[in-house]
Amino acid sequence: MSTYLYQEHHQFFAQHAGGAEEAAASELEELGAHSLKKGHLGYYFKADSEILYRLVYMTRISTRILAPLIHFNCHSTNYLYKTVQQIDWTDFLTLTKTFAITANTADSQLRNSNYAAQVLKDAIVDQFRDAYGERPNVNTRFP
Repeated sequence: MSTYLYQEHHQFFAQHAGGAEEAAASELEELGAHSLKKGHLGYYFKADSEILYRLVYMTRISTRILAPLIHFNCHSTNYLYKTVQQIDWTDFLTLTKTFAITANTADSQLRNSNYAAQVLKDAIVDQFRDAYGERPNVNTRFP
């Protein structure tokens, strides 16, 4: 099993709706998150496991809490594909599991979020196909 950014640095990202910046920051701090840094429609923050669990089940403002795996400057879809291929996806998926990809390309050289999601999906299923001769299924409604 590899070590990922969220494991090394205990840094996560809380997404929220536009216009909810102040309320989201206040709630994150009240629930124990620290070292908040504003991002696009959300906040990067640090938290230990106990605080993270509290945030996940008690937040009323954040719509998702994300755990970053890696960080890199992406200048092309080819680079995105190759970089995503370096992640050991068996840490997260098996052939019997389904998954879905949602991409956000705000402030990115990649302009089409649907295309970026497709490239991510291709990199993941190609890794499984190369290793096992099969691929996990994508289910965008019930991943």
